[in-house]
Amino acid sequence: MKLERTGVVESAQEASWARFYTGRVDTTQEQPVITVSAVVLRDDQDRVCHVRKVGTQAFMYPGGKPEHGESATETAVREAREELGLQLRVEDLHDWGTFTSVAANEPNTVLRSRVFTVDYQIWQDQDLQPHAEIEELRWIPIDGDDPGLPQGTFLADLATEIRTRMQQSAIGYLTETSRAQLGRAEPIYRPESR
Repeated sequence: MKLERTGVVESAQEASWARFYTGRVDTTQEQPVITVSAVVLRDDQDRVCHVRKVGTQAFMYPGGKPEHGESATETAVREAREELGLQLRVEDLHDWGTFTSVAANEPNTVLRSRVFTVDYQIWQDQDLQPHAEIEELRWIPIDGDDPGLPQGTFLADLATEIRTRMQQSAIGYLTETSRAQLGRAEPIYRPESR
């Protein structure tokens, strides 16, 4: 079995890896693909909400797989409600694009994530708590590691990628141009004018 460092998958068949991801996957055969919606919540202290599912070690963004006939935005709203008790509307979501990475909890599986953000002002008064399959909720600073991460846990590849891109963005907020480029290998970053 040939293993390579992983990255942004150009296609599941080619398994052409870019530079960001740190997981491993067998690239000698076609990999199964899981499609999910993920919600990135950044608070006013530049921390991002991460969750860990029961029986797993990876911290990731709230989200999950679509139910039959559900759009990516509908999935994001439902998953945020089920996992955190967060009440959102589809129109509250900002689409950051689709990211491809290695699944944290399924070996040799490609993860295609439609990533959404929500403005802090929309959810700031809600009390986010772990629900359903979520065992732990943790706020991790975008500019440093969380020294309190339990032994044996780690950030999922997608979480690491988004965090890196937030750090590279001068103030962490994306313009429409950069938001459109976010899913590409060489995104454009520039601070929004104030």
